[in-house]
Amino acid sequence: MSAVDLSHQALEAKELGVSEVLKLLQKPEDLNRLHELTVDYQNKLKANKAGISSVVQTQVEATRQGVNLLDKAHRSILKLRSSLDRINQLCEECSRLIDHQDKIKVLSLTHANLQKVLSELEDIVVLPSRAEMVLGLLDDPVNILPAFEALTVLEGTAENAKQAWNRNVKTTNHDFSHMFSYLERVNEVMQTFEEQLWDHLDNFLELSQENPTLLVDCLRIVELQEQLDKKNSRTKQDAQQAKRFRNRLVLRLQSWVDNRFRELLDLASKIGEYNMVVKYDQYDNIILEEKRDFLNHLVWVKLRTRAGTIETLETEEELAMIDITEESLFDEEPYLEELMEYLGSVELDLCNIYDNVAPCFPPSYNIFDSLFQMYHVNVAEVIDIVGQRAESLSTRGQLRIMEFVRKYMETLRGLGVIEESIRLPLVIHEDPQQMQGLDLLMDCYINRMSDTMTKWYTNILKVDFEYEPKKDYKGFLRTPGATEFFRIMNEEIQVILSIDDHGEVMFNTAECSLKIMKAFQAALTSALSQRHMTFEMACAQLNNCVMCYEQSLEFSEDVQRQLLPEYKKRIDIEVVCRGFLDVGKVATKSLVENIFNDPGTSTQLKALFSSAEWLSGKTTATLIATVKDYMTDVQSGVENTFVKRVAEAALEELVRRYVNILLAGVPQVTEAVVKRLKEDENDVETYFSTHLRPDRLSKYIDQLSDIRELLSSNEAATCVLAYSNLLQIHSGFTLEVLQRIIEARVDMPKKEMKETLAQCKEVWKDRAAAQAAASGHKQEDSKSWFSWGK
Repeated sequence: MSAVDLSHQALEAKELGVSEVLKLLQKPEDLNRLHELTVDYQNKLKANKAGISSVVQTQVEATRQGVNLLDKAHRSILKLRSSLDRINQLCEECSRLIDHQDKIKVLSLTHANLQKVLSELEDIVVLPSRAEMVLGLLDDPVNILPAFEALTVLEGTAENAKQAWNRNVKTTNHDFSHMFSYLERVNEVMQTFEEQLWDHLDNFLELSQENPTLLVDCLRIVELQEQLDKKNSRTKQDAQQAKRFRNRLVLRLQSWVDNRFRELLDLASKIGEYNMVVKYDQYDNIILEEKRDFLNHLVWVKLRTRAGTIETLETEEELAMIDITEESLFDEEPYLEELMEYLGSVELDLCNIYDNVAPCFPPSYNIFDSLFQMYHVNVAEVIDIVGQRAESLSTRGQLRIMEFVRKYMETLRGLGVIEESIRLPLVIHEDPQQMQGLDLLMDCYINRMSDTMTKWYTNILKVDFEYEPKKDYKGFLRTPGATEFFRIMNEEIQVILSIDDHGEVMFNTAECSLKIMKAFQAALTSALSQRHMTFEMACAQLNNCVMCYEQSLEFSEDVQRQLLPEYKKRIDIEVVCRGFLDVGKVATKSLVENIFNDPGTSTQLKALFSSAEWLSGKTTATLIATVKDYMTDVQSGVENTFVKRVAEAALEELVRRYVNILLAGVPQVTEAVVKRLKEDENDVETYFSTHLRPDRLSKYIDQLSDIRELLSSNEAATCVLAYSNLLQIHSGFTLEVLQRIIEARVDMPKKEMKETLAQCKEVWKDRAAAQAAASGHKQEDSKSWFSWGK
């Protein structure tokens, strides 16, 4: 733009500005606004200058970018021209070589092959150095997976080179043996790598807790090698031998478990072997320490006396009098401590395998089940070895072994092992009839318990009958035998509870306890039957039977509560408990025999049916008064629940003796005799009605009524019915006895006598036939006194 144009534009702008000012100042009052117009003008001027400056700056930047683009375009054009010139030159060269196409192909192929050979040679030449680099990686276990990947590549390169050289040896006479030195280092490093890999995997248990990432890397290497083995078997006919890392891992795990248990199995086999030497003197004082001179003469001795005091012998006189004996012993306590510690570590191993090892292994390994089976078989073998030598252990030692088995099985349940797999597997023995060790261990414990309990209750019964019974806080007579027996029975159950067992051991102990309880009942029954005891002792033994029954029920409830559900139905304790009621029946019999063998009672019984005192009622009254006195003592000395049973047994014995005495010497039947019989019947019924219910009482009073009917009734049917009733109860009531009774009847016509005897004979025959048909089996009365205790 020229200077004239700029001057012209400036003039036009000035004129435009004057015209604008004139428009604003057309009126005189507009001069007052001059200051405002000036300020407004200055503001607009500043704004216009700022806008113009911004536009100018934008234009400058755009111009600069345009210049740069033009410069780049210029350089590109120059480069394009150079490339076109090169194309022209190559075209001219190609036109000259187009007649030598075959030679060019050969040269190109040779060049490519030569480059490939040189590249492979470079890879082979650097194999040792790369192998050294991989060996350096192995210094840090973190790099074991990258090291394996690198070694796999190097090993593949070495294997390919080896196969290529072997093929060339077959087609040419070139010797490539000097090249194998480049491959040996790869093999050496691979061997070192595998040794380190197996060292890590052999230490899998500790590694899973301390460095699980490393264990996972090692297992990934095993899996990767498995994939390589499969790939090589598919793609290469002459492939390198498969490494089978997975199979080798399984075999090493089995070997590891075997080594883990080798020392434990050896330790288990040493049960009962001498493991300590005890020294003692001629007085059985234990020698704690001793010192000898160079001639092996005693110069100082420290001992513990039988009283437990510690003494020191130093003088020549004291040392000359001592005679020291050495004896080798098996000290169970330290042995069991070592065995239990080892077994506990084995149990802990399984927990660590479940918690730490299993998550590191691929699921396909099912590693916990595999290792559990290996461990389980070995644990069973250890327990079997211990069980075969169970006799060498104390009872406490046997319990500790069974406690471990119980805890071990609980641990397996906590780890999710199915119930069928929890039981210890069978151990194969040379003798198929040989029992399993755990069964022998349990049998040994149960047999010892049975022997000990048998000795205890035998001594209890012996002492029980030697001393007079005493009254308890209720005033009932007792001996301490029953309490002592169930105290030791409950102690045996508490022993099993101390090892927290509610299964097989508790079940076997409960079964043994029941057998001991039956044996105790048999021994007590025998003692009650054979011994002649006082009235007080009979009362005490009856009370003991009641207490035994009650405590046996409590024992039963406790055992059933402790047993697992699957064992509860396999044991019936209540039948054994009711056995004490049978013993109570024997005790009651002994008590009643005391009453009726009393001289006062027996004297009155002998006077029945043969004295004026009997006809006057004095004998019967005295007899009943004597029984009443005894029953008063029974009421004060026997459990209330059994007083009625004693009363019924006494009534039964009284009626039995009453009838037998009558049958033994039938009196001449007169009206006075019949009347006395009726009064005796009433007197007995009156007294015993205070103790017995009418239905129980009538069972015995009816016998007295039947005897009276035989002696007084003139009707054959009534006599036959009475005889039939008596015959069911008194088997000794033969036809000869009946005939003596009938013949004693002076008031009975002979015709009636004959008819009565004939019909009674038929009753006798029918009963004999029924007994023969029943093969001698006795039918017990379900409503006897014994049934009251059920």
